[in-house]
Amino acid sequence: MVRRTRPSRLVTHRFDVDEAAQAYDLIDQGSEDAVQVLLSYGGD
Repeated sequence: MVRRTRPSRLVTHRFDVDEAAQAYDLIDQGSEDAVQVLLSYGGD
């Protein structure tokens, strides 16, 4: 039986698009804590 993967469980950090620079800084640092960074575009 194939296990279902929930992509939302892989998102470790969420940023508003206005904070994109901080998100990219986190990625550039090579942090092992940052598995997936998600940018939100309004409404959240």
